[in-house]
Amino acid sequence: MKLANPLYYPLPVLAGAIALVLGVRVAKLPSLVVLPVAGAIAVVGASFRKGQEPETLNLENPELERELLAVRQQAKLLAEKAMELRTEAARLITDSLQLELLATVQYACDQATALPRKIDELAQRMQGSDSLLSAEDLQNS
Repeated sequence: MKLANPLYYPLPVLAGAIALVLGVRVAKLPSLVVLPVAGAIAVVGASFRKGQEPETLNLENPELERELLAVRQQAKLLAEKAMELRTEAARLITDSLQLELLATVQYACDQATALPRKIDELAQRMQGSDSLLSAEDLQNS
């Protein structure tokens, strides 16, 4: 879970403020104890709220953003399947004569697991109005 700025999420800040008031006024706890607890409540609540939000790429073209998110999701699924294949291949291919086959499978799995990261890098390069990429850049990525 990534940390989020609580100021962007008012409900967790409200929950932290209520915890602060209840801790100091009602429970009569020292403010040096309650203040970090209230801050932690706000930060954890904001991080939870941020985790519930759908991912966005902040592209100017919403259709392109939808397509990139769909491709990223497919690439993540492919990477998960590639890791399963890599584990299964390492378990099944034990003969020394098939070592080249195992190396080929592992290399293909490495390439598949790197695909989501490459898509994210490409999406970052596409942000902004001057984000035209050449065909060579797209093929190299």
